[in-house]
Amino acid sequence: MNEADFNEKLVRYSHDLLCVIDSRGVFIKVSEACSRILGYDQHEIEGKSFTSFVHSEDLEVTVQASRQLKLNSNILHFENRYLHQDGHAVPLLWTATLSEEDGLIYCTATDISVEYKLRGKVEEKETFYRTLIEHGSDMLALLDEDGNFLYANNAFKRILGYEVQHLLCGNSCSYIHPDDLPALRRSWKRAAKLELLRMQDFRVRDAEGSWRWVEAIVSNQIGNKAMSAFVVSSRDITERKHGRLRLEESEQRYKALFENNPDIVLFENRHGVVTEVNQAFRETFGAAADSVVGKSLTELLPPDMAAVNARSLQEALLGSTLRYDLELKPKGAQTMVLDTVKFPVPAGEQVIGAQTIAKDITPIVRSFETIERQAKKLNTIFESITDAFFTLDKEWHFTSVNSEFERIVGATEQEIVGTKLNEHSEFDTEGHFYRQYRHAMETGESVHFEAYSERPGKWLEVKAFPSDEGLAIYFSDITAKVLALKEVEKLSLVASQTDNGVVITDANGRTEWVNEGFTRIAGYTLDEMQGKKPGEILQGPDTDPDAVQQIRKGLQEASHFSARLINYRKSGDRFWVSMDITPILDEKGTVTRFIAVQRDITLQKEAEANLLQLSQHLYQQNKDLQEFTYIVSHNLRAPVANALGLVHLLHATDTSSDNFASIRTYLQTSIEQIDTVLHDVNTVLSVRERDDVLELEPIKVVSLFEQVQAKFEEILQQFGAEVVLAVEPGTEVRAVRTYLFSIFYGLLSNAIKFRSLERTLHITLTAEKKATGELELTFADNGQGFDTRKAADKVFKLYERFHKDIKGRGVGLFLLKAHTEAMGWKVTVESQVQVGTSFRFNIPAEALLS
Repeated sequence: MNEADFNEKLVRYSHDLLCVIDSRGVFIKVSEACSRILGYDQHEIEGKSFTSFVHSEDLEVTVQASRQLKLNSNILHFENRYLHQDGHAVPLLWTATLSEEDGLIYCTATDISVEYKLRGKVEEKETFYRTLIEHGSDMLALLDEDGNFLYANNAFKRILGYEVQHLLCGNSCSYIHPDDLPALRRSWKRAAKLELLRMQDFRVRDAEGSWRWVEAIVSNQIGNKAMSAFVVSSRDITERKHGRLRLEESEQRYKALFENNPDIVLFENRHGVVTEVNQAFRETFGAAADSVVGKSLTELLPPDMAAVNARSLQEALLGSTLRYDLELKPKGAQTMVLDTVKFPVPAGEQVIGAQTIAKDITPIVRSFETIERQAKKLNTIFESITDAFFTLDKEWHFTSVNSEFERIVGATEQEIVGTKLNEHSEFDTEGHFYRQYRHAMETGESVHFEAYSERPGKWLEVKAFPSDEGLAIYFSDITAKVLALKEVEKLSLVASQTDNGVVITDANGRTEWVNEGFTRIAGYTLDEMQGKKPGEILQGPDTDPDAVQQIRKGLQEASHFSARLINYRKSGDRFWVSMDITPILDEKGTVTRFIAVQRDITLQKEAEANLLQLSQHLYQQNKDLQEFTYIVSHNLRAPVANALGLVHLLHATDTSSDNFASIRTYLQTSIEQIDTVLHDVNTVLSVRERDDVLELEPIKVVSLFEQVQAKFEEILQQFGAEVVLAVEPGTEVRAVRTYLFSIFYGLLSNAIKFRSLERTLHITLTAEKKATGELELTFADNGQGFDTRKAADKVFKLYERFHKDIKGRGVGLFLLKAHTEAMGWKVTVESQVQVGTSFRFNIPAEALLS
């Protein structure tokens, strides 16, 4: 091929736009690449001004570049945007030279759309991370080893009211509550030895002097040269902390009401099993009290009373409140008569069990028995009665009242005795009280009821006993008891309404009760959990055995403790849970049950993982910067020094001398070397982004390889090379098209460049599906090869070359590996001198489409 043919084909097949512009700025010749890059045919551009196609925003910089070229007559590099035939802007990198011989400008324009786009994505990514840090809800800070602020984000002002510059002048310890400071200092010392440390609840003073509760996560990045600090992410948990304290206070009040009630109180679940008894129960029944918990109440009662209790339990579970007398004989004691009230305990829309309050009315009952036997001894009976008491004759006249009646009703004996019941509206003569009294009078049956009386404004417990003389009516003020019961009901709803999961287990760790919050978090209902150990239901393959052992140890030691671990929902999904477990002790210090409050912290753990990933990403970027420092120091220093020296020589050399032209030529060579290194650095930076900014798309491997092969077809035929594709035509992967194109292009280019002169070039591309689901793609040639043992870990390093006699820069294999790893693939190489080279690409199963 003669030189003219070579130049013609070079212009025709060049990927860059080659053009010639005359002194008027008019295109007189353009290459065929103008159609591919700008969409215009050659005749549509030739004869037009070079500014006709320039984007309006880049017109000024383009004209300035033209003027600069005419003034200096040197090679000029600049960027601008030309308008494509369809109207969109095409970014171009121009290299222009003014020929002094004919006054024409010779230009090369390279389409840098890909680089332009990647550059924009890098800027967007930097803006994204900066916005995320400055406007996030958490307070982020960098602290040195002594706790001094090195950086703080704007969340400190929003949450605590401090200006950032104010924080940067001081030490973090000055904002910590004195009571919390010793524990935090101990944690800080541990943080120096750990990669990640969670600091539990502590108090921080805000700008107004108030104390806010905070939790923090400390990431030790002292060894990370990009940061050299502790990364502290903290969150305001004041409301949550106060809510937890209120809940604990409410629970203690409920426990106090339950335990200190003078009446016998017990709780039965829906199956009739007693789960709780109070101190009065234990004092009444002694050793039998411990044995009844976890069993049916009927085991403690005689057969007739057991049947009554069973019926009342069923009605209570249906929503009714029942009252009846219960007669039983505790071991070693006399027979007791208990005034028993059994009422439902709701949890949301479901009744979860029944609460029983039993008051010992044995003395009263025995008194009534005495009255029936000795009706004439009213005065003695009157003295023995502690409740309010009055009698009515058959005509509804008051015949007697006692002092307790006077106290509760607020009327004296003189005002009441001798008058009729209907003369006193405060006695509800048309309402519930009267109807009950009339029923007793007419039927001869005693009545026992509770009702609210308007006159004293109190809740009364009333018993009316008919006799031949009329009615004997006893009543007592039970306002405190009723209000206490209502308060207990309110307190019992607290656990059921909280968003956190609440689990109550017995002393052996078997579930007795869970609230709706637990069901929302884990998906399991009370019926599914009852009688089972939570760990047996919730734990799974990824649950940390050490965390499980910590829970077992805490239960054995019967002390309050917290734990974090992975559990599994009923749906099978994993979730992170934070648990606070508290033992409930009886008066002897024996554990009766455990209460666990659970909180779903999955989002928090994911945030921690994202922060760790971000730190690792920053660490990798720091390594890249070190490599670029190496590039600058070893590859830019020499040409820059040469250029500076030549510039000084130019000033001291006559422009008409031969030395001036030589110096200018050397200066041009040095600048071209600088440009080459800068181009390499720009190329390296363009592939450092990770998966989250890559545009993955389905690509047929064979089709793309054939496109690349077509660009080398002429030279492959010239050398008689043989290319074998042993890949199924339908093989399709998810990849970045430009990256995979670059990989195939570099492999074919190297195979041709480093071919053996002793044999015909032979190239193969094969694919093999592995048992793991991966696809192994192998590119092999029979070229000169190199000694991989000597090359060791330098194969893919920047500016490493293994054939000194063949021109190259040592960038190709570095970019090949960078492109491969950016897509999540792995690459290895095997090579032998004068045998050939094989590149193996391991493509993960998730990237395969067919």
